[in-house]
Amino acid sequence: MSQNILLYNGSVIVHDEHDRVQVLDNCDVLISNGFIEQVGKDISPAKNTDIIDCTDKIISPGFVDTHHHLWQTQIKGYGLDNTWLDYFSDAEVAITAFSDSGIRGVFAYAETFLNLAKWDSQSIIPQPTSVSDTYIQHLELLAKKGPFADGRVAIGVAFDNYHLPRHEVEKLFHRAFKAGVKLITSHCGNFGPSVPQVLERYSLLPKPDDDHTIVLSHGNYLDKTDLTMLSQRQVPLSCTPATEAQGSMGWPLLFEPGLNTSLGADCHFLNSSSLMQTARNALLLVRLQKTLELKSEGRKLVKFDQTTYDVFNKATIQGARAVGMQDQIGSIQVGKRADILVFTRTSSLSFGTATRENPVAAIVGYSEPRDIEAVLFADPRDIKDGFFHGNGYGRFIGTQSYHANNVYAGSWGICPVQLSPSDTSNTHLGEAINEPDDQMSLVRLLTYANEIDIQGIAVTTSTWMPDKIDYESVVGVLGGYKKVVDNLNANVPSHASYPSHKYMLDRIHKGHPVYGRKSLNMTLSDGAKALIKAADAASTDDPLTVSIWGGSAILAESLQHISRTRSEAAVDSFAEKLRVYAISDQDDTGVWIRLRYPQLMYVTSLHGFSEYTDATWNGISGEEYRHFDQGGPDSSIVSNDWLQKNIRLGPLGSHYLNWSFIMEGDTPAFLPLVQNGLGDVNRPDFGSWGGRYTLLDHSGQSKVYADTTDYVVGKNGKSFASKFATIWRWREDYQFDFAARMKWSVNSNYSENNHQPVAIVNGSCGPAPLKVKYKPGQSIVLDASDSWDPDGDELKYDWFHYREPGGAYGRGLEGFDPSLKMKPILTTQSPNVNITNLNEDSSVVKLETAKKLNDTLHIILALRDATEQPLATYRRVILETR
Repeated sequence: MSQNILLYNGSVIVHDEHDRVQVLDNCDVLISNGFIEQVGKDISPAKNTDIIDCTDKIISPGFVDTHHHLWQTQIKGYGLDNTWLDYFSDAEVAITAFSDSGIRGVFAYAETFLNLAKWDSQSIIPQPTSVSDTYIQHLELLAKKGPFADGRVAIGVAFDNYHLPRHEVEKLFHRAFKAGVKLITSHCGNFGPSVPQVLERYSLLPKPDDDHTIVLSHGNYLDKTDLTMLSQRQVPLSCTPATEAQGSMGWPLLFEPGLNTSLGADCHFLNSSSLMQTARNALLLVRLQKTLELKSEGRKLVKFDQTTYDVFNKATIQGARAVGMQDQIGSIQVGKRADILVFTRTSSLSFGTATRENPVAAIVGYSEPRDIEAVLFADPRDIKDGFFHGNGYGRFIGTQSYHANNVYAGSWGICPVQLSPSDTSNTHLGEAINEPDDQMSLVRLLTYANEIDIQGIAVTTSTWMPDKIDYESVVGVLGGYKKVVDNLNANVPSHASYPSHKYMLDRIHKGHPVYGRKSLNMTLSDGAKALIKAADAASTDDPLTVSIWGGSAILAESLQHISRTRSEAAVDSFAEKLRVYAISDQDDTGVWIRLRYPQLMYVTSLHGFSEYTDATWNGISGEEYRHFDQGGPDSSIVSNDWLQKNIRLGPLGSHYLNWSFIMEGDTPAFLPLVQNGLGDVNRPDFGSWGGRYTLLDHSGQSKVYADTTDYVVGKNGKSFASKFATIWRWREDYQFDFAARMKWSVNSNYSENNHQPVAIVNGSCGPAPLKVKYKPGQSIVLDASDSWDPDGDELKYDWFHYREPGGAYGRGLEGFDPSLKMKPILTTQSPNVNITNLNEDSSVVKLETAKKLNDTLHIILALRDATEQPLATYRRVILETR
């Protein structure tokens, strides 16, 4: 891509040589190789320049936060089960996190509060009067290796131990500066000796020609002598109004005359991490301070001494000056780095309205994260079709969003499992190993454990193994998972990581080793207790999916226990938080549950008992064994030969057995939970990799969902109207996705693996559907050109109309569901909507709706990377009539 970028026709906030702020309307900013080359109107760019239309947008300098405990966000809840050793061992990970985030910053590395001469199982021997040589050596090593991330991440020092002997303090500072450290930061309060006086006495305060700086923070307790010294030497002081108020430290010194001050968010487990929220707090506090002073004298405040412009400067140019980077960042000026924020006026009403009056005041007083359309920093990585993507110039929608669905898997064996989409246990009910497809399904499930919140796996019986459970096999598969979880985590975002082996092992539960309803006459099983606990933690907004792969006795136990111990209203509330997907009835409790709890959403194939040939879930792989839809699905990619090559890889893959009848008959019970933009556990009729189901009774007396059909063009070019097709139509996608994850399990090198693309339609990203209002006969443009691939692969865009079952026009062979594989520049027609491609790669399409139509329409984008085994991400667009 081009290294030249023109931000065109925006409102640009600039500073003059006296830090006065000015807003230049209809102004351009030309960026070349990450630096600002020109600011002005009507700039004529070179031919290879990416032009970004910033009409109705505000172009602001990036913010500079000079005191921010970044570690406090990620350890919320983390430290409860970890020792301090776990925390300290990960110091260098902060550098990696800085690099991955794309932001510019200084990692101020600190020693523990106490240097120890010895620490073992027998004794702890402190050395309270010295700085650890190990710490200094590590600091020197990091400083000499840095800066990191192409210069964005530098190493600094955080130091508060000024009670140490002079030679220890001097040793640390001198060795740090010699190693290349440019910044040292220290808290400055009413603890220990006066930091300014110690620094002055030890001759450690920077001189005007030094290339390093020392940033102190807070200073609320400093006396006049200290403040005079800071003013004379212009030592930077970072003020954090929110935490200073929270900690009862006193009034902030942000606008104290003569001081070189800046802003910091500080402890954002106490307050917002937004620097503009910090700026608002600062303004309110200093104005309140002035008001109270005048009130004590019997006077009133007539005019504010500090304005939004003043506090904006503290967060931009004066913050940069505090950390010694005023020549690089802090203002939009030719020659500086293009660390820039682009605000949109159209995201929120209050901010947009305020910008018409005063853009700077609007940013300080009204802006929220959603008002920031783009963050620019460092070198550009990916700008395409006139907008921002990727990491270097990162739009906030630049990563795939994951929401972990909570699951309680309720069966292990050839039986269906109980799974839930909310905070619930995933329990596998036990079956015999001579039915290998359950074990195969468990292997696949574990590769999605970063997207599905598995609350428990319960081992139970079924009609195939009625009097024993197979707990050991589940433990064995988790043993394989233990060996690969680090490799899996190397291939996914940190916010969607895989759970540890211990976490999973602690969530295996046992049902009673008896058949079906016999368990209802016994004490409550461990599996049922876990399911109840998980369901109680769920809600109707965040429900628990119970995925049943075998018998449903554990669910029956749970419901019976709740009915006997709680009120009728509480029973209804409990049931309404569950979403059950059962792989047929595999014991005698399924019918018992549905008759007694009609308020329970229950998805299953209904047929004669053990007549499994007729069940939708066979579509996962069973066409040759069950003799249906042959020639429609691609049978080669569910063959043992293909599985041997692509799935049976490494320690986890070794537990993926050879199948004799069909592959993974239980897998459809959890596939709707995969966060690929297709499934919705609250709407089985929407369709997903797990199939499609419609309400059995539209009277509202029950919530049982049963089989329906899709009309699909098969691999052989023929049309199939089939319940099985609701699953096999997605076969390439669910098999290739599984294969990619198994490759992750044996290779931690991200760059050598393939990863799912990010689907963005009309600026919207994530697994939830995009809802658009329309009028019958209206034309609608859907633009997916902002979509991107984390591996840099070319993308292919396939759009189709996926009709809801039971619609006004029925579901015959009218061509409502065209083939998923569309050719470029193709017009797809159906009675309800025509889809016409508007550009060569099909990333932009026009929908023409029928004039007499008054119905909901589902348009699916299947976005795939152009690889040998393409990975798919979907974007479901739901058109709703106004």
